[in-house]
This record gives sequence, structure tokens and C-alpha cells, in this order.
Amino acid sequence: MTKSGNGRLLVIAVVILSYAIFALPSIAVNGFTKTPQAFYQSLTEGFLSGQLNMTIKPSAGLLKLTNPYDPAQNAHVPRSDDASFYHGKYYLYFGPLPVLTFFLPFKLLTGLYAPQSLAIVFFSSLAFIFNFLVLIKIRQKFFPTISELQLNFLGLLLGFANNLLYVFLRPNFYEIAIISAYCFMSMAVYFLYEVFSNDGKLRTVLAFAICLSLTVAGRPHFALAVLFLIPITAFFITKYAPKEKRSWLLFSLLMPVLLIGSTLALYNYLRFDSIFEFGRSYQLGIHDFRYDPIIRPNFYCTMVLQLYYYFIQPIFLYSLHPIPAVMWGLVQDTTYEDTIGIFTTTPIVFMVLLLPKLLLLNSKNNNYMPKQLLWFSTATTITALIVLFFLASLRSIAQRYEIDFLPYLIICAILNLWLLQQYTVYPRLLAKIAQPFLFATCVISILIGINFGMLAYRLSVNVILLSAMTNVLFLLIPGFLLLTYCMIRSTHSETAAMTSVRVTDGLKIGWPDAQKNPA
Repeated sequence: MTKSGNGRLLVIAVVILSYAIFALPSIAVNGFTKTPQAFYQSLTEGFLSGQLNMTIKPSAGLLKLTNPYDPAQNAHVPRSDDASFYHGKYYLYFGPLPVLTFFLPFKLLTGLYAPQSLAIVFFSSLAFIFNFLVLIKIRQKFFPTISELQLNFLGLLLGFANNLLYVFLRPNFYEIAIISAYCFMSMAVYFLYEVFSNDGKLRTVLAFAICLSLTVAGRPHFALAVLFLIPITAFFITKYAPKEKRSWLLFSLLMPVLLIGSTLALYNYLRFDSIFEFGRSYQLGIHDFRYDPIIRPNFYCTMVLQLYYYFIQPIFLYSLHPIPAVMWGLVQDTTYEDTIGIFTTTPIVFMVLLLPKLLLLNSKNNNYMPKQLLWFSTATTITALIVLFFLASLRSIAQRYEIDFLPYLIICAILNLWLLQQYTVYPRLLAKIAQPFLFATCVISILIGINFGMLAYRLSVNVILLSAMTNVLFLLIPGFLLLTYCMIRSTHSETAAMTSVRVTDGLKIGWPDAQKNPA
């Protein structure tokens, strides 16, 4: 094992061990049981019994209600909150992905039902490994002058700064569905890079299509990612893959989508008599969801406010309602959970704003960005933004939703930084300001993530530290905006043709260990 390999394995071990430590309080409370105690465990028992519904029995009072979905009626009888109730049976909203890929295999192997926190650890760890592998592969192929220490530091950022650890505080079925989709989307992103990088491997295209399609079985709205990425990948294959392989590659790309999509449609039909119904309409909750569309007709009126919550909302405004009275009529039917804006936890995401400038430079100089990075970075960023804007149009806002798009924005932000380090020239003064600024904010982002995880131990010091650090980053938002603007304005490609990868004299954005320029 090389020294570089040891460092990478250490990062992976630290992140996964931390996930396990953060989950221990919940695992200790719930434990491993022989009978199902939670929703996904009950659905697992249902599958093993040859049925699609959970084994939880509805109460007699619920069965007698004229309208069991009316909160005014069902609030007075025993019910399973957030479960989907249809034709006298309890089902589970979302798809069966967590059961098929974790709970059912664990039950068959051990005879026990795994605690839901362990599923969070499993999916989170697998997702991090694939995300880190993407960075490792891209660095090895395109950025050899980026130091090993910087790579490992960014690995820690990727593992701790994506708001993932927030869900460790509440490992319920909503969170498990989110993390399972995050896991398979991370795998899909890894194989997407491999497709763009190799141009012609059948098994890579097949793995990408399977993983991407399975995300819909965890989070149905990832169908939007499928509708975008599959045509883009098909176009790439048609344009760049060897002619003798194109037909088989396209077949490998489309068949998993059709098979998995058809299976999910049949699964929905057998449960709810509709191929498009995943169970939301029949949930027992605070609304009668049958008459409550998931996207309001006037969603565009509050889009800016929703994006404010996802990106800027500071922790010290929790006690204040930032919605002006004039807008209350538009948003009073929206559920606002506690959220902390991404820019106050992971401000490196600002670097995604550099992508349009990098694409512009590439249009002027075809050698500016490698073809693989151009396709991968653009496709991944657009996919994350598609999911983001869908979430911003919903009737509810929740921090746990950020996991659906934030990890991929972080990956793209890191790639933009590396591209700047290797392919552009900056004024020295800007580089000297940016280097410590980026390093310090990334360190704070890692510490914020760790404090999120440590909140599971109910330590007041974590609340104090979390509040202080997020407030510091909130106050630095103007500085990040100014820095990003200066980067965009001053970025220019070298006059010489970019035929090889090298670090320029003018830029040392990143960390103190950045390697010196080659002679």
C-alpha cells in the first residue's frame, strides 16, 4: 500500500467510523429485534409474508371513519402517522429501495431486523466511498499537481459538510428514503463519470443506468434526474462512442430504465391502482393529501423565498418568521421546518457559479477543459439544479431535502476549484486573499458537520458551537460573493494553447500545501 493510498483509506475510515459513532445513541435505544418495530422493518416482514403492505394492523376506529384521511377525524383514533392507508391496509410512501437493498438482506442473513439508524450508516458510508472515488479518479487523471493532502482534506469536506449528518438526529422512514436515494445517486454519478471517461465500456453504462433508475425507488422525484441524464448520456454515446459499440451501449443504457420503471409502475398499481401513485395521496398526516397537490399552482411566486431558505437562512433566525405580511397569503399553506441555509454550512458551493465562465473559456479555447470534465461537471450540476428547483416548488421546506442535491454541488464546486488552479491565471493579490479564506471556511464547514452528528448525544456545547460557526459563515456570505465575482471577472485562460495539465504562476487558490509550479 502506497503512502497516498494509506491517506485515502484513513479518510474513508475516519468518515465511516464517525457515521457509526453518531448513530450509536439511536442504535442503542432501538437495537436489533426479532419482531418489526418501525415502518421499514414492518414492510420487510410484509415482503417476506408475500404481501406489499406493512404488517401493522389499522385500528378498528380508523377503519370505521367515513373519511380516514381527514385530520379532524383521524386525530381522535389510533393511527400510524405518515403511513399510507388504502383499502384497509397500511403501505409505505416512496418506493421499496431501502427494503430490497438493506433491510431484507439483513433479515435473511441474520434473522434480525436492523435498526433504522444502521441503514442510515450503511447508505451514507457507501455513498461517501463512491463520491470520494470520483474525486480520486478525476484528480489522478486530470490534476496530478493537486497535492495528496489537499485531496484528503477535500474528502473530509465531502464526508462531513453535505448536511448529511442532520438526518442522524431523526432516523425515521423519510430520512432513510432520502439517504437510500442519495446512495444510489452517488453511485450513478460515479458511473456517469466512468461513462464520460471511457466512452465504450458496456458494464459501466449498464451500472450507471441501473443505479440511476433505482434512485426513483427511493425518492420518486429523481425521475426528473433520469429524464435529463439518460438522453444526455445517450447523446454522448452517439457522438463519441465507437460505432461498432453504439447499439449495444444504447441498449444497455435504456433497458434498465424500462425494466425498473415498469417494475415500479406495476408495484404502484398493485398497491394503489395507479402506476404513478407512490402513496403520498393516501398518507395520514396534517392534511388530506388527496386534495393537496404536491406543487402549488402559484409556486413561482414564492420560489425566491424557498431558495432563500435552502441557501441563506441563518440559524439565528429560527425564532423569527422572515416572511413579509404581504406574502403570507401565498405561503400560509406551506410547512416550514427548521432549516439552515447551505451558504451558512458549506459556502464552497459558491464555486459552482464559476461554471458558466469556465464553459465560456472552453468555447474560446477547445483545449481549456478536458471533454470528460466538461460533460461530467455540466451534467452533474444541471441535474442537481433540476432537483433543487423541484424541491423549491413544493409545499414544504426541510433541511433534510438538501441531501438530494447538495453533495453533487460540492463535487462540482471542487472540480471548478481544481480547474482554476490548473488552467487559469489570477492576480497574485487575489490568490493570496482567496487561499486562507477558502481554507478557513472549509474547516468550519467540516466542524459544522461533525457538530450536527454530535447533536445525537444531546450535548449543549454542540448546539452552542453549531450556532456560532453557522452564524460566522452567514456573516461571510458577502465576502464569498465578492470573492466569486472577482474570480469570474479576472479569470482568463493562458494565451498559450492548453495542451497539457500544469499549474500556472498566478494562481494558488486552495491550501498551503499546494505544489509548486513545475520548472
